[in-house]
Amino acid sequence: MRKKEQALELLLSGSTVKQASLGAACSERQIYRWLRDPKFTAPIRAHDKATGLRLAAFESQALDALLDVMSSPEQSGAGVKRLAARDVLELRLKWLISDLEERLTAIERKIDEKTIVRNYR
Repeated sequence: MRKKEQALELLLSGSTVKQASLGAACSERQIYRWLRDPKFTAPIRAHDKATGLRLAAFESQALDALLDVMSSPEQSGAGVKRLAARDVLELRLKWLISDLEERLTAIERKIDEKTIVRNYR
């Protein structure tokens, strides 16, 4: 059990699966097994959500700054505007992916619940 806890701590601190496996003295395969367990991933999801909320607090300001760079006549450099536009699009894509992941997780949970009920009968 200690390896599992240590792997979780490492993952929460930003380690990759490979780094966590080395730090917890277990295989990457084992960590991937643990990552399929909702109880194991709950703290990771909570951490990700908290991080997302912290970032969301500045999202509007960041977006306004990027849009100002894109539309400002003083920012005449096409390269600067291109980078700002790319940043805006990347932020939007990340948000869409996050939303889809949440929706997919909810669907998977419902399927799992129905499977459990069906198998219980």
